[in-house]
Amino acid sequence: MHVTSCHKLAAATATVTVGIALFASAAPASANSGEGTKSPQIISDQQYAREGNPDPRTVAPTGAPAPVTGESVRGFTDLLAKASGLEAAGNVLSENYGDFGTSLRFDLGVETETPVAVTRVDTKGDVPQSALTLEDAETAVSMLPTGTRLVTSLSPEAGAMVSTLSPAGQLTVWDSPAARTPAALKTVVEWAESVDAKDPGRIDARPQAVMRAAAKPSCTAHVYTPWTHDRKVGVSGALICNQKGSIKLSVYLEQYRGLWIWKMMSVGTANFSGVSTTNATPEWKCSKGAGSQLYRGRMQTRQLVNGNGKWWATGSVYGPQKRLVCG
Repeated sequence: MHVTSCHKLAAATATVTVGIALFASAAPASANSGEGTKSPQIISDQQYAREGNPDPRTVAPTGAPAPVTGESVRGFTDLLAKASGLEAAGNVLSENYGDFGTSLRFDLGVETETPVAVTRVDTKGDVPQSALTLEDAETAVSMLPTGTRLVTSLSPEAGAMVSTLSPAGQLTVWDSPAARTPAALKTVVEWAESVDAKDPGRIDARPQAVMRAAAKPSCTAHVYTPWTHDRKVGVSGALICNQKGSIKLSVYLEQYRGLWIWKMMSVGTANFSGVSTTNATPEWKCSKGAGSQLYRGRMQTRQLVNGNGKWWATGSVYGPQKRLVCG
């Protein structure tokens, strides 16, 4: 990785703007897709606003996430799994952000201690840096040999975000909350660079029906509204079943970074036997005065097994969104 700029997000705005301007000027001429057509850039929030765009955090998805499939979806899933060594889990989900495009969400290593979420977007416009980074995180911007722009953000508390934006506008964001050290960040960067080198380009997806097991017992999943208390933001998810058995459950607290990007801030898991109901409640210790942020809960793993059979469901379940200020 060839770093061209490095700074704290808490640094002055002028520092961020200059760093991005220098980085953008380093783009090779071949990065432009055609005469008079500028390839998408990763820019400061100030420049993004000057271009007439809204606050990225106000661009919300329309409708519920939907499972998708297709040859290129499966191919990209295999590429992510091979690069990372993590097993792909559940369905690939799409979210529609209206005029700002549609995102695809790939989940890797769900039942491990190192889950990774990958968001893929075919963007035609510039991307604000704040959507790809965390406050008070070590951030670096660089250029890959392919002409792809690479942004890394490392927080000792929230883990790593590694983003690549190709000259053609394919944005791929790796969210790894367990990668909290420079060595762990380097591993995620290697995954991102490996995928970028073999990037298939735009991913075509088509709707997929969610298949659920018909065996008894049966369960219902609930993800509740996020809350804040004593300088913590949390969310709860519960699985309620009609029979007792062994339950596995995983719930994520996510923070909206803007323009398709939701960052996993905390993971809660439950694994109990002889119960019909259980819940998981991930919490995030936030910084007082950090300002208003949009949060939501997401449930991934959910199953119950007993002598009568196994209940399980695939794909993520999302709860209500709520904007919170750390108290």
